[in-house]
Amino acid sequence: MTDEQEPKPTEAAKEHDTASTERARRREAALRRLSKTGPSKRAAAVFGIGAVAAVAAMTVAGSLWAATTPDIDTDARPAELPATQTFSVCPGVPMLPEGSENGADVQFSADSSDAVSALAVAAASDLAGNIPGMAYFAAESSPDEEPSPTQITDSLAEDVQQGPPATAGTDGTVTNSAHFEVISDPAEEGQPIALGTEPVGGTPGIASGTTQYAATDGDLAGMTAAACTPAAHQHWLTGATTTTGTTSVLTVTNPSATNSTVDLSVFGADGPVAASGASDIVLAPRQTQSL
Repeated sequence: MTDEQEPKPTEAAKEHDTASTERARRREAALRRLSKTGPSKRAAAVFGIGAVAAVAAMTVAGSLWAATTPDIDTDARPAELPATQTFSVCPGVPMLPEGSENGADVQFSADSSDAVSALAVAAASDLAGNIPGMAYFAAESSPDEEPSPTQITDSLAEDVQQGPPATAGTDGTVTNSAHFEVISDPAEEGQPIALGTEPVGGTPGIASGTTQYAATDGDLAGMTAAACTPAAHQHWLTGATTTTGTTSVLTVTNPSATNSTVDLSVFGADGPVAASGASDIVLAPRQTQSL
């Protein structure tokens, strides 16, 4: 074979060239479709795949870490209430039971010609020498209006009443003071006396009272003295006499500014004693009642 003669292609070579040409055409067609799609559609496809992945990540995180419960402060704390006025009830003068003066008493008169009564009060100061304000009023069996208290000691300023307890006076000196006073015939008709004491330094004021009675003639001749009883929700009383020919009188007084309901339970040597009219006794403000 000479240089001028060229070899003829075989059938295998022809098939290879045809396959290569077909692949080239498909690649060019794919490039043209990709160029028509543009970057926005490609980005949307990528973003969709990313969103699916983010949702899957959040689902997995939620299953591993549950939502935490917010902290709630459930500790109990004392309520800061203002200090209020406290009351004591002081017995009135001795009196005969209602209706007893109508009997025939040939030797004595029911009334005394020289009977006297008095209310004695004492109060202690705080460490700054402040005496609590005190006032009293006579309770009524059928009060038409609220009685006007009679002032015994002057009221302190509001900031002294409700402020912190004093440790000393304004000059730094600790001062302890006391007040004592006797009031003659505090009630015109011998009714029980309500003694009110104002607070000092955010705490109840320290005060006490007693009543005295003395007479030289009449059915109630003699002398009595009794301490004023602090008002409370419950009292136990002893010493009532139930023998024939004697009468025991119980006096209940409401010194507050709201209605009070009283229930009485009577006990004897053998246990509870049935007593009619001893439950649901309603007392109006500043009212007193003898049973």
